[in-house]
Amino acid sequence: MKTPDSNAPEPNMQDRAQHDKRARPHFRSRRFSHVLRLLSILGPGLIAANAGNDAGGVATYSSAGASYGYNLLWALAITTVFVAISQEMCARMGTVTGKGLADLIREEFGVRWTVIAMLALLVANAGITISEFIGVAASVQVLANDPQTPLIYLIVPLAGLVLWWLVTQGTYRRVELVFLLISLGFLAYIPAAFAAHPNWHMVARGFIAPQLNIDANYWPTTAALVGTTLSPYMLFYIQSAVADKGIRPDEYIYEKIDVYSSTIFSNMIAAFMIIATGATLYVAHRAVTTAADAAYALRTFAGQYASVLFGFGLFGASLLAGAVLPLTTAYAITEAFGFELSGSACLSVHLYRYDCPGCTRLTYSRIAIYQSAHCAARCKCCHAADFARLYHPACEQSPLNGASCK
Repeated sequence: MKTPDSNAPEPNMQDRAQHDKRARPHFRSRRFSHVLRLLSILGPGLIAANAGNDAGGVATYSSAGASYGYNLLWALAITTVFVAISQEMCARMGTVTGKGLADLIREEFGVRWTVIAMLALLVANAGITISEFIGVAASVQVLANDPQTPLIYLIVPLAGLVLWWLVTQGTYRRVELVFLLISLGFLAYIPAAFAAHPNWHMVARGFIAPQLNIDANYWPTTAALVGTTLSPYMLFYIQSAVADKGIRPDEYIYEKIDVYSSTIFSNMIAAFMIIATGATLYVAHRAVTTAADAAYALRTFAGQYASVLFGFGLFGASLLAGAVLPLTTAYAITEAFGFELSGSACLSVHLYRYDCPGCTRLTYSRIAIYQSAHCAARCKCCHAADFARLYHPACEQSPLNGASCK
């Protein structure tokens, strides 16, 4: 017995091809949407990781390569794991809680420990910020090939004014875009390392089977390399940036990719610094203590091309860290004292009804609606938050769902 469906003609090959052709763009659009979401999330991890390769970091990596060649690359590989884990933890806390690290320190440990931590952070960041502008001056001297160039008296103050305007007047998205563009300067270290013509077999051996040294300065240099790779301000920045950007828990997988890939990229750049100086200065037994010394020495042993690239990378590294450090300090201090406003501009502050899902208590809270759609409202009883249940008391509209109260 034939069913009604059996009477229908079977689709021919042409119809099947047309069906596959219509289905293919939908699949491609889904893949394309994932790529777009990843690109929209990309930023906090890359900026935080690259900011660790600041002027002090460049000096440390250069000194390590000049003193011990490739024999400290193994420590850099291990440090990559530590940096990735710590930054991923802070990014996760920023995504779940919507708060920065200083805010959580105040809530968990009280005001006294928060004041001590913020004072230490303020002093440390102020000192490192000064070193970043010294790095800007050193990079200008290297690029001009003149230690006495008067350009430093023009470019260093101008760089300070530009960074001040960017941090104080720019929106989060504008600041993030500028930081990402500055991060491109780190790519200069890759051709600088190739211009030094290293022995890649010895480079691989430095990662896998290094020759541990019993020299008195070997282990202190190793500790300095680990310390400059994992800096506290990186952790404060990434958590505050993730919270400020308004990354949701369902988008966290993209932020995790951002953190892991950025950590690998930044430590690869650090490895290229060690390779560049290890292939030239270590072979020539030329010790250096600053990044400028390394750049000038590279001009002698690897040519002007390598020295200019090294100086350009130092300029970008100093600019990035010189901007991230004050911004991180501002993030931390304001969060520590309870100011919820951060990098995103506040659009409106109103009184909204808050029906808490945790304790079923109906309260009213004065909250701020930000450009990043991140809301600072929390229940004063159980600290829960449900953005879908925020309503203006007059018109019962939720501004976080696309409506705005007039």
